[in-house]
Amino acid sequence: MIEFAALIVVPAGAVAIVLVFLRGKMRAERRLRNAIAALPEGVAFYDKSDRLALWNQPYERALCPAATSLLRRGVSFRELLRKDLEARHYPDAAGRVQASLDERMARRARGEGFHEQPLADGRWLRVADRRSPDGETVSICVDITEQVEAGTERERERTWHRAMARETSDIIVLRENGRIVLASNALARLLQRSPEEFQSGGYLRLVHPDDRNEALKLRGRPPPGEIWTATYRLPHADGHYIWFEARTRGVYDEATGEFLREISVLRDITERKAQELKMCAALERAEAANKAKSLFLATISHELRTPLNAILGFSDILKEERLGPVGSVRTRDYAGSIHDSGAHLLALINDILDITRLEDGRLELHLEPVALESVIAECAQSVAGQADKSGVRFHTRLDAGACVLHADRKRLQQILLNLLSNAMKFTHEGGAVCISTLRRDGGIALAVSDTGIGMEADDIPKALERFGQIDSRLSRKYEGAGLGLPITRQLAELHGWTLAIESNPGAGTTVTILVPHEHVLTDRCVA
Repeated sequence: MIEFAALIVVPAGAVAIVLVFLRGKMRAERRLRNAIAALPEGVAFYDKSDRLALWNQPYERALCPAATSLLRRGVSFRELLRKDLEARHYPDAAGRVQASLDERMARRARGEGFHEQPLADGRWLRVADRRSPDGETVSICVDITEQVEAGTERERERTWHRAMARETSDIIVLRENGRIVLASNALARLLQRSPEEFQSGGYLRLVHPDDRNEALKLRGRPPPGEIWTATYRLPHADGHYIWFEARTRGVYDEATGEFLREISVLRDITERKAQELKMCAALERAEAANKAKSLFLATISHELRTPLNAILGFSDILKEERLGPVGSVRTRDYAGSIHDSGAHLLALINDILDITRLEDGRLELHLEPVALESVIAECAQSVAGQADKSGVRFHTRLDAGACVLHADRKRLQQILLNLLSNAMKFTHEGGAVCISTLRRDGGIALAVSDTGIGMEADDIPKALERFGQIDSRLSRKYEGAGLGLPITRQLAELHGWTLAIESNPGAGTTVTILVPHEHVLTDRCVA
């Protein structure tokens, strides 16, 4: 028959067991056995002589196999403990079995609360011994391995955070429940400020007034997987401002999705920002200089056109002898040379005006239905004389049939004349120049090809640059300012068309204007 009278309360997660005065018969003992068997914690009852009376399976699992083999009613606690110590079940007692046994028995006799005990197999137990007024003892063992491992992981994380906070050159801030719980040493090093100055949104009061809207982008809680970024200035303790790029993300529990903390990293980008500002200032100066240059070119071109028109008019009168014979064939030839040079110079001035308008976005298209065949015929007539003079065969091949384009007629003419003029200029006597049209993907491929000197593939980008001159023995002897192709490409792109060049040295060049199908209005010509 067993007699127990005790009130046992085990803290930190253990089950509170209330044993009221149990006396007498087997029925009461059976109820007690059933009660402790149902508990998840290890529970054992020892009598006044500290000999085992009752225990459950969790208590048995807390012992080493050698001690388990001794489990029976009447075995002393000291004997079980000695077996555990001898089997090195408690790593902290290795090499000092007797001393450890004496210490643990003394602690049990005093009933000193509870202690946490590591086991050889890696588990951790929280052990509590409580003695009743009558001298009986209740021993309770709770497996706390998961809590210890979680605490160890948290401590490792805190250690890593502390090391990171000491070593990193960036300001790293961890916030939990809206408060800063960790700030790296860089905060003091870069700004000479403490974390307290940034608590509860205090950083917004410090941010440069011009940057507060930018800093407000980081208010709130970033959703999982998102990183919020903002760039703003914070003041050093001495008053000068430092530029920072701030990146903030939220940390969430992988299992539950619960928000845990917020991590912000602030990187000093003052030098980078200074370079950006210098580049912006340089770009603004370059744009201003470019506008000034364009304005100068436009102004001087307009000024040159007035005397040039007079030169062209008077030289034409002399050349054609409209006021009577000039008295000398040589004089008439000189007048013709003056007229041709003036016409060339006027064409160059018109090109400069066009390029400045294109740069400034002031050149506007006057779009209308344009019969492609009629424009090609006009251009062909314009270059026929140049072809005859150069000994170049010129022909057309209009495989696309009659069609109407949505285009600026004058600029379409300019595109074709520029391409034809280039083709004639770089084609030797006996060569050929062809202008052709072909259906392609519902649109029109308008091509000007020649059998001239051609160019290397690497020279094509240079030919498309303004004032671009291909520095080769063959091309440098040909006159031209290098504006024809750049203007042609920009006029084509202004229409929404594409220019492509294929060329090979000694085999000629083909320049193709690709007009998309939406710019082809109809298959019938207009007057």
